[in-house]
Amino acid sequence: MKVGFFFGAGAEIGYGLPSGGKFAIDLFRQDVSEHKKKLREQLGKIDPRTNYATSWLPDNYATQRIHAFGKNEFTALIESSIEYRKNEIIRRLNAFDEEVEYALSQLDIEKGALIDKFNEQMDTDFGEHLYSTAIRMNPILANEVRLFGSESYSAILSVISGGQNSADLQRYAGAFLQLLVGAHGQHLVQRLNQELFEAAPDDIPIFDDVTGMFKLEFSRAGLTALELLLEKRRDYDLENGNVSEILCAVSQQVLENIFTTVLDYQSLIDSHFRYLFSPRTEWAKFSKMVIFL
Repeated sequence: MKVGFFFGAGAEIGYGLPSGGKFAIDLFRQDVSEHKKKLREQLGKIDPRTNYATSWLPDNYATQRIHAFGKNEFTALIESSIEYRKNEIIRRLNAFDEEVEYALSQLDIEKGALIDKFNEQMDTDFGEHLYSTAIRMNPILANEVRLFGSESYSAILSVISGGQNSADLQRYAGAFLQLLVGAHGQHLVQRLNQELFEAAPDDIPIFDDVTGMFKLEFSRAGLTALELLLEKRRDYDLENGNVSEILCAVSQQVLENIFTTVLDYQSLIDSHFRYLFSPRTEWAKFSKMVIFL
């Protein structure tokens, strides 16, 4: 007999279980090939003469393609996450050094070991060069951005500029930047849509027609971050590896920690759950939800 426990409001964390956000991320990371195979086997065992098969399931259900959540759903997931949790994303990125220190503790890496590796392989010491004056975001988008003054993010940029096998690290640095711009951009778009006119007559409807015209393009605002997050765990060799590999592993952990709290996975489930009851008309969405569950 199998027993399942469902907790809420973070109670599961005290029992050593993953939070809802981390659990969802772990599910998204899985290779669904085996799940598709099992569903195909179950469909093959259904008696095609039953009312269940003839009325509820679609024609050729046994050979219909089985779908799973992919890039389109992840894009919508990012859009919802940035739209509703933008302030949390900005707060976490503004505290990037603290996020890195927590990620290091999760990976059992001493911060001193990372600093030593950086100092050994780079021409400057860790924290010696900061990018707070070299990089300035347009004040229309944001007045205060502390990410570029972070020792850890500056270290990532220094490794990239030093060419230390940094192709993957560039993706992580770009992912953090996309999240930052996406969150600030969403905040600006929201303000524009809500405050397009400082004053306008209430009895003239044309002003309502142009309210809400602006929309942020989310196809690049955070999608790279989610793609990196869903990749397999980054390998690193603390003793013999290079600093770029270590920073990649730390960056992936930071992304996981951020998305654990901001990923709006509930919206994905809520928008697809009803299709579990209509496989005949919505087979693709039905099979996506079955595979996810």
